[in-house]
Amino acid sequence: MPKKAIKARTLENRLMALGDARDNLSEALEGDDEDSRVREAAVDILAVLNTFEDKAAKVKWTRCKIPGDPEKKNTDRAIWAGIAVAHFQDQTGTDDQDALSDMLCDLLHLCDRRAKEPGFDFDKELARAKMHYQAETEGGELTP
Repeated sequence: MPKKAIKARTLENRLMALGDARDNLSEALEGDDEDSRVREAAVDILAVLNTFEDKAAKVKWTRCKIPGDPEKKNTDRAIWAGIAVAHFQDQTGTDDQDALSDMLCDLLHLCDRRAKEPGFDFDKELARAKMHYQAETEGGELTP
């Protein structure tokens, strides 16, 4: 089976699993649960699952050279990022051409406001992300 077909099938299987999780949660909510906190949490989770399912269906894939994937997890990582970008676009109305730069800009604004907290030094975290990306595409250990 060609790689493109395998990736499309993988995405389709994940979307089906997400749909199954949503359906199971919906069925569970039809029963009577005496603990309202559990029920409220389940309703919230169901809303998130529905949103993710919608977003995952909108993730756009184009045929291009894909770097290595020694752990076989990078398709999942790309899906998660695609969902985040699609959600950002839904919230802001940003088009495809500007979505990533606008989202990065807004992350800079977030880091300005949380600069004293660990993990919110944008330049440091960008360098760290690049290091993780290299390890995730080339294999090997993360080195500081």
